[in-house]
Amino acid sequence: ALLSTGISELSTFSVPETLLGILGLSQVVYVAGKLVSPPSFSDLNAATKTVRELERSFCDAAHATPDPSPPAGTSPTD
Repeated sequence: ALLSTGISELSTFSVPETLLGILGLSQVVYVAGKLVSPPSFSDLNAATKTVRELERSFCDAAHATPDPSPPAGTSPTD
């Protein structure tokens, strides 16, 4: 649009409303895409490591603590 009006009309140049709307929509889509982007591999690796550590501590605690109410006819250490 600026090239079609020329340098002599520069002082009165205004950006068309439709172009402003398209630019605004483009920015909204860009920002929304950044907000919902998937986590990076390092975030995923850290979360996986945390889950594995929690599982290990759960298994250790379950192994160390006998069942307080075992099924009838069994002992707590079975």
